[in-house]
Amino acid sequence: MKRSGELMGIDMIFVDAKVSSLMLATVNFNRLPTFRRRLKAGALFTISGFVVTRCNQNSRLTDSSLTIRLFIDSQDIVGELTDVKSPLSNAS
Repeated sequence: MKRSGELMGIDMIFVDAKVSSLMLATVNFNRLPTFRRRLKAGALFTISGFVVTRCNQNSRLTDSSLTIRLFIDSQDIVGELTDVKSPLSNAS
């Protein structure tokens, strides 16, 4: 998400393929240095240290009324699951 050409944060859609659900996740500008280099499209992750809040109904990207916000400065918050293949990685 950008404002006046400046990166203000990253919005992502988390997919739970087992239960066919989507949830918006947001990384605030102040947390970008912690998370940006660790997240990549199509990869599977475990996450901890997050907050679940109500989604802004005017800018919802999914049917979920909730959103995940990654707030805590910890190197152990996001872990990529390299031994598991995403069922969505070959989807177009």
